[in-house]
Amino acid sequence: MPNEFGRWAAASLETVAWRGRRVRVPPLDLRLAIARRRGLTDRAAVIRGLMR
Repeated sequence: MPNEFGRWAAASLETVAWRGRRVRVPPLDLRLAIARRRGLTDRAAVIRGLMR
């Protein structure tokens, strides 16, 4: 079951630029799986749009 905590999530963090800084964040595919599991359909749709 995907979640945003734990070894796999920590090992898969990606670095992105945000407001002139570099920030480590979970990958979108992990965030999408979590949103789907939690029934957050609007959030899942936004994430799918960002993945295109």
